Amino acid sequence: MSEVTEIVFAPFLPVTVLAALALVIALIVGWGLRRHASGAGWRAAFAVLALLALADPQMVREERQPLDDIALLVVDETASARLEDRGAAIEAARAALRDKLEALPRTVVEEVSVGDDRRTGTPLFAALRERLAEIDRSRLAGVVALTDGIVHDVPAEPDRLAIEAPFHTLLVGRADEFEREQIGRAACRDRV
Repeated sequence: MSEVTEIVFAPFLPVTVLAALALVIALIVGWGLRRHASGAGWRAAFAVLALLALADPQMVREERQPLDDIALLVVDETASARLEDRGAAIEAARAALRDKLEALPRTVVEEVSVGDDRRTGTPLFAALRERLAEIDRSRLAGVVALTDGIVHDVPAEPDRLAIEAPFHTLLVGRADEFEREQIGRAACRDRV
């Protein structure tokens, strides 16, 4: 935790109005000093104090505590991800990744579960978008998707997700599965 003390200004009037007042006061005080008017110095000091009061300086003391980074685990829990031994592989990978990520200092691990949508298939990116809308993007350390690769909503333009953090996909299944290879290539081609 750190403590920061600073002086901030919260003017009662817009800065342009204060600047105009300062210019008018400077002209009047300058004219008075040039003519050797009595009390011109006191008037100048009073005018400066009045401008300073209108600028409303405030001393602010803040105690700041840095926020932890967020690592997102997007876990595919669809029917295709539970075929054969895929569910066990995803669960083992999830547990191993969670242990390693939680060991990192100042890192919070959050999981996003992706279920079946009978109409549109596996909505992995819809679930990710929904979760990203709820967190502060500047705290996002990275995203790891644990899936069998059968994802039906891979965005045509991955940059529109606006993820400024690493995105990794961990595919489970056998290497000779055709659909998985196609989706893996499409994901790499689209930089997702």
